Amino acid sequence: MIFRIAHPLRGYPGLRISLLMLLLFGSTSAYARDYPFQVGEEFTYEVKILGIKAGKQTIKIDSKTNLGEDEVYCITSKTASSSFFSLFYKVYDRIQTYIGVNDLLPRYLKADTHEGINVRHTQTRIDQTNLTAVVLEADRPEKTIKIIPNTIDVVSLIYYLRSKDLELGDTFDLGILSTGSGVKFLNTRVEITEKQTIEVPLGEFPALLAKQSKDGGIGIWFSDDNLRLPLKIEAPTPLGVLSAMLKKAKGIKR
Repeated sequence: MIFRIAHPLRGYPGLRISLLMLLLFGSTSAYARDYPFQVGEEFTYEVKILGIKAGKQTIKIDSKTNLGEDEVYCITSKTASSSFFSLFYKVYDRIQTYIGVNDLLPRYLKADTHEGINVRHTQTRIDQTNLTAVVLEADRPEKTIKIIPNTIDVVSLIYYLRSKDLELGDTFDLGILSTGSGVKFLNTRVEITEKQTIEVPLGEFPALLAKQSKDGGIGIWFSDDNLRLPLKIEAPTPLGVLSAMLKKAKGIKR
């Protein structure tokens, strides 16, 4: 006598296909999203300009949500000058960046900047497929900027690089959208140029420096570990080099 054991999914071809797709692609998707950061992570920085304490900056992953057909992280960066520094040059910048969960490239930027006497409010829709960025700004005509693959802004640059296994000598060819004095596009190369121990208010860390190849570009020191914490950020401003040094870190991944 021959016994036949019925296949448990016989008669359910759709379910068999779904399970097969999960086996083939599920682990890959999970790996792609296993980043060294999570929703709720928040960094607080002490900001100095020309070595003088000038204010503070916070960067927080607010949520994971949907923007059109894309699943995105909403990240908010706020920079505010101290009351004393504001007597000479007031700064209050609030930039929201929505970056794709799968590729960490921005889809939408909202920048409200108050720097000195200059106040600007811009919104930028970024099409990473057709390689365009549409900029809307109050009292100005809409403009479309051509971009290249892997175009980011300064905030998303932090998370894009944190997703990489950084090594000394690594290079990344990118497009950058700056939002300080109106949205501008720049082709650039970011290189891991130094490995050193640095001290910030949060403590002392072995770190890797990611630096724009062009003179006067942004520099970011990441902790040389699995979290790749953004320990220190340097960027040029009209007043001189701005340094943001990590003071507090909340909600970091364990």
